[in-house]
Amino acid sequence: MKQKYQIFGVLSLIILQFATIGCNEKKKAETTGTNKTDYELVVTNQDSVAVLHLVDLFMGFLEEGDFANAAAMLYKGDPNNVFGEYLPLENDELQEKIAFFKQFPIKSHRIDSIKFRETYDNEVKCTAIYQEAHDGMPEASIVFHFKPVDYLGSWILCLLDSDQGQRSLLSEED
Repeated sequence: MKQKYQIFGVLSLIILQFATIGCNEKKKAETTGTNKTDYELVVTNQDSVAVLHLVDLFMGFLEEGDFANAAAMLYKGDPNNVFGEYLPLENDELQEKIAFFKQFPIKSHRIDSIKFRETYDNEVKCTAIYQEAHDGMPEASIVFHFKPVDYLGSWILCLLDSDQGQRSLLSEED
């Protein structure tokens, strides 16, 4: 009988130890800001690489002066239905983007940050340099804010919708 109580006591201590460790880890995650959504936990390095490749391809087109192919990579969705269909830009929207891109002949770019939140709510901040720093003058750049979306198992590149309180595609400062 005494042995049963000892085994019960040891098991109780082990359970208590695991519960304490779990609570400490949860508290540590809360204080360090590492709480992640379920989606963030399943995003893989492949997803990061795919999104980086997509943004690099888009910016590469701009750097080469291929504004039509860059604009053709962009999609739009209904901000009121984030799980709805995402469509390529219409002709008038394509022409508008092409005209805008021509104003900033991009020489190089750097990806500043990627934030994964949900399949439909991600952000890439990219600085596009249209004049390199020289003779004591700082570089002239513009910041692009992209919204990569995991749509039907593939990553597509969308614009952030400023009408819905999100940032615009471009900003002079960030």
